[in-house]
Amino acid sequence: MGRVIVVVDMEGAAGIGHVKECFPWCPEYHKHGVVQLADDVNATVRGLRTGGIEDIFVCDWHYMGQNLSESKLEPHAKLLEVGLVEDLKKFLEGGYDGVVLLCFHAMAGTPNGFVSHTMIPFLKVRVNGQPVGEAALIGWLFGTYDIPTVMVTGDEVSVQQAEKFLPGVSVVAVKKAKNREVAQCFPTEEVRQRIEETAMATAQRLGQYQVHRAQEPVLMEVAFRTPNEADLAAAIPKTKRTSPRVVAYRSEKYLEAYKFLMVVYDLILYSWFGEAMQKLTATDEGKRIFGEWSHQIIEQWMREPQSLWYE
Repeated sequence: MGRVIVVVDMEGAAGIGHVKECFPWCPEYHKHGVVQLADDVNATVRGLRTGGIEDIFVCDWHYMGQNLSESKLEPHAKLLEVGLVEDLKKFLEGGYDGVVLLCFHAMAGTPNGFVSHTMIPFLKVRVNGQPVGEAALIGWLFGTYDIPTVMVTGDEVSVQQAEKFLPGVSVVAVKKAKNREVAQCFPTEEVRQRIEETAMATAQRLGQYQVHRAQEPVLMEVAFRTPNEADLAAAIPKTKRTSPRVVAYRSEKYLEAYKFLMVVYDLILYSWFGEAMQKLTATDEGKRIFGEWSHQIIEQWMREPQSLWYE
């Protein structure tokens, strides 16, 4: 019995040893990266099933969330269409008995962590004065709904960080970073066997894991690449600019602070897309591509049935 959700990142997957295998604009991602990712998920699902978990849900957390295909997963895995950013409330109210953080990476600023970052490139996050990464942020998020984080996989440094902020969690280290771009992967078959065995053992003692919560009230600080990016976050109500590149947010509850971070995430990404659009349209070929896309949008808009409101 039991319901477990597996939140899947990518940089911490077994068998992925180069940054190019993590991003969809690189051929290595399609040839190798997504295959390794699915194999980690399947090893986890098999272990959870063997350990007695009946309902296993998978959330694709990496990049734009298009890295996993249900057709490549074990039949008992249910790939969710909701996410930790877009459908937060719906996502967390799934009644889960535990969460597995699979294929995670070290926090931003970790020099010996493979593709270390927090949320998006350049961003750095502190909670109550301590630098934190995605494993802690998401583990505490599930903790607000009394859901324990039960297992984490990733490179050696990432699982060490997870154990610090999520004490008692089961971990599997799958590789050792040589630098932020390259990692030495441990033997893949052996690592996947360990993932499966750890998932099985985790399932068998599911009710024994503690719920991890951030200390409340919460001070969340976000450091940005540039003061201009900090300007965007400083426009959010209740924030305080503490330095040219740092914006702080205080709240009584962690869930509110996490939502602030998600707004920051969206604002920075939109600003980057705007910058990319400016560079794209500065070239003749870019103007042609943008013009074709704009033409399609205008055609759809003109053909849309007219009403005074969307129902």
